[in-house]
Amino acid sequence: MREPSGSDDVQPLPFAVGTVRCGTLAGRVQAILQSATAGVLLSGENLNKNRLHHPEIAVEEYEGLPEILANPDHVVWDVKPHNGEAPRSVILLKRLGALLYRLAVKATLARSENFALSLTVIREKDWGKLLRKEIK
Repeated sequence: MREPSGSDDVQPLPFAVGTVRCGTLAGRVQAILQSATAGVLLSGENLNKNRLHHPEIAVEEYEGLPEILANPDHVVWDVKPHNGEAPRSVILLKRLGALLYRLAVKATLARSENFALSLTVIREKDWGKLLRKEIK
């Protein structure tokens, strides 16, 4: 696995301003979130925050977001909902090439928008642990 370069040398991206549509949720994921839309947004603020916390993710890796969103290998609970409520967030897992990606996606309270929150590369053993929380 690639070594993080450390957050000290990560500078905010000057072009990461505002919000952009980064992909479309798989129909199953939209249904799980009970979201009114399949579109997923990525804010510049979240992109820069993710780069600070996960400097091992290259900017170019965000080009994989549409594929992860549309065709996740697995969908797992972020936090399992209580009392039959629909979850507001899920984790999407996707193998792209030799890397295993974990993407957190959250619907707004009104379920009118979805946001990509955190993209990370995970290890095989962490992938296996997450699969225990898979939504069937």
